[in-house]
Amino acid sequence: DLKAIEITVDLVKLAKKPALFVLSCIRPGDKTLPDGAEVHLSQYSIPVSPQRISQRAAVVHALTAGQAVTEFEPDGAAAREVTELFMIARRHADV
Repeated sequence: DLKAIEITVDLVKLAKKPALFVLSCIRPGDKTLPDGAEVHLSQYSIPVSPQRISQRAAVVHALTAGQAVTEFEPDGAAAREVTELFMIARRHADV
């Protein structure tokens, strides 16, 4: 995904809308790969969300059940990550 990011950055600049990079599909506990991705993304003028979205079984189970992870397991780690990301994105978009 990092190789194709320049097109996305160009589209964001054309749209002149707030944008936020979100690192997702992170293995829980892995800091090396996402930290490296964040360093790579820092060359662009778009901030990286401090909230990362991990690969979690609850996400797969929720999708299979046709639910959001906040419906499937509202008190779980995946739901907390998504809720925190939502709050960060709202503040970033100034909504």
